[in-house]
Amino acid sequence: MLLVPVLLGISIVIFALIRVAPGGPARAVFGPTAPPEQIERFNRQYGLDQPVPIQYAIWLRGILSGDLGTSLVNQLPVAALILPKILPTALLTLMAMLVSVPLGVGAGVLAAIRRGRLTDTLSRLGFLFGLSMPSFWLGIILLVVVAVNLRLLPAGGYVPLEKDPIGCLRSMVLPTLTLAVPIAAVLSRVVRTAMLEAIGEEYVRTARSKGLPERIVITRHMLRNVALPTVTTIGLQVGYLLGGAALIETVFTIPGLGRGLVDAVTNRDYAMVQAITLIIAVLTVLTALVVDLLYVYLDPRIRLR
Repeated sequence: MLLVPVLLGISIVIFALIRVAPGGPARAVFGPTAPPEQIERFNRQYGLDQPVPIQYAIWLRGILSGDLGTSLVNQLPVAALILPKILPTALLTLMAMLVSVPLGVGAGVLAAIRRGRLTDTLSRLGFLFGLSMPSFWLGIILLVVVAVNLRLLPAGGYVPLEKDPIGCLRSMVLPTLTLAVPIAAVLSRVVRTAMLEAIGEEYVRTARSKGLPERIVITRHMLRNVALPTVTTIGLQVGYLLGGAALIETVFTIPGLGRGLVDAVTNRDYAMVQAITLIIAVLTVLTALVVDLLYVYLDPRIRLR
């Protein structure tokens, strides 16, 4: 029920924030020395001379009818410019999740069942390392070491999946690791804490007293009961992935939504900024909705009302 009001509020914030930024698309297109008459003609052509509420109403009406608007810099439909950028970002997000979730959950479980040992200490140091490092710094380090010095992987760029699947995967390895390490650190910390809480529960002691193998106790009893905080954390990290893609795609020159957003903000391309940010916001909200629905499946005590 709150999905529509949330998206409406997000659209208002997006529309307002881009207009608070200094400068404007006309200056970005024509340069700082453009005559005022040219600026006024440009603003009139694209309706930028109208009051902001009217501009918002026109934009919202276009969004509801499936029209994302026209790029103020390229004079092309925004939908046509955004469509090729979706696949690189979607592929980067998917690969980062496929790497970070098994790595984070596995490290968290291993640290919990070996609490106080060397494995636990190393895992916690790994948590701290992953949480403390800025993603762009990690990306630059990987570029210098793996791509430049060792020459094992491409230093940047994006190979289209349909043209060369192997080359595409090779070009995505470094950005995937850059995004996956912080997420795996967060997940492992959450899983470790939840597992330590579950170890002391009565159902775990009962399962062990029945003589069940430790593998069965962990997989069928403990992991199932730590699923809720794990799924919640994964859902929250999707938003981090989509937002962090702006930096990572810029570092690795990947033509995705994140880099497109950075370029659009630099050029004050209102239509592109609004469309890309709205798409990211919608995906984040829908992910939260899916996580809420998964709660019903993971915990029978939860019921939808």
